[in-house]
Amino acid sequence: MANLKNLSLICKQCGTSYPYRFQLHCTKENCKGFIFPEFSTNNIHFQNKENPLERFFDILPIPSLEDAKYFGVQNTRLLHAKELGRKIGLDSLYIKCEGDYPTGTTKDRINGANRAFLASQGIESIACSSTGSNSSSLAESIRQKPGLKATFILGPEFLTRHHQSNDIADVKLFLVDGNYEFSAKVAKNYAKSLGLKTDGRARNFAKRAAAGTAVLEAIDQVGHTFDWFFQAVSSGMGLISSYEMFQSYKDLGRIATIPRIVACEENSNAGMYSAWNEGSPIIREKDKIKNPNGLVKAILRGDKTETYPEVYAACSASGGNISIASSIQILLAQKLAQDYEGISMGEPSALALASIIHMTDSGKIKQMEKVLLLSTGKYIPEEAPSYSFSVFPSQDFTPWGYPNFP
Repeated sequence: MANLKNLSLICKQCGTSYPYRFQLHCTKENCKGFIFPEFSTNNIHFQNKENPLERFFDILPIPSLEDAKYFGVQNTRLLHAKELGRKIGLDSLYIKCEGDYPTGTTKDRINGANRAFLASQGIESIACSSTGSNSSSLAESIRQKPGLKATFILGPEFLTRHHQSNDIADVKLFLVDGNYEFSAKVAKNYAKSLGLKTDGRARNFAKRAAAGTAVLEAIDQVGHTFDWFFQAVSSGMGLISSYEMFQSYKDLGRIATIPRIVACEENSNAGMYSAWNEGSPIIREKDKIKNPNGLVKAILRGDKTETYPEVYAACSASGGNISIASSIQILLAQKLAQDYEGISMGEPSALALASIIHMTDSGKIKQMEKVLLLSTGKYIPEEAPSYSFSVFPSQDFTPWGYPNFP
């Protein structure tokens, strides 16, 4: 497909430029930095559209407006959580309710742009791991808009979090005996063995850009920027993307300052917090969690080496922080959100809320400051799966010998 917006790419770590294409990292020797789209700030116009992919099209790395017209993607609520804020000591606590999307997750917003990007590159099949939300969202997108084949590889603890039935012909689900990091390795090698693409997770610049439109939408809805922004992190895609988009709005003169960015981890799986607390811009061996465990299963990643430098840069440049909370604090935050605002908040978002409560109690956040929490999904009770899946045929990581779909 033609590159209708004349897009180009750049590695901000070393400055190497690339043409617009499916590229997940810099290929310059000894770099492998994140790839970012490049835009001219001239002739940028935001349309008055309910679909954020159309509204923010001029700063999204998708080449055609037609590709941005996508199923179910629209503005989500921005809730001024007055009752909850009063309870925890904040006058201006705002919650962006991404759980309003059809599959209950912000991944619907993200996969709108991802599908457009993949289509622009002629990519018809992908394979990737998931904790349930991405697979549910992408599967639903394929149901509504065929044209992509997807294989999802999940560990057993995430099987009940995949909430799509088995009547989508181009979607296959494999179960592996391992955690999320294990399933990610299997997916990567499975894709390589069949010549498929993975979706790139946090390194997919189209997914990052779409994720970041949530915070721009929040600014437009309330009419001002925020003092603080909180989000739970696994790979950190949502947090990195939000920082990128805050920076874009500042460059365009739409906001004067960027909120202080706070990354949130559960205390039982806090490799980023460990590195941050000792002033390290990289993950060290002692920061890696061999067998990550905790309540917030969707962000159980023990080795965050790859993306931590970007998270560190966002938090440090904005004057933010990396915070932790315990499982008890997370459960309490989840209950407070339900009791005071009627929000069914997923564990990652409850982790971010718990961090807000802790930093408010400790005096780091002042009562009058404006705080934004991105509630990335809603709580979905775990149920027995109503769809079929296949046990992955091999636990071997070697990139050959994998059979085709059963």
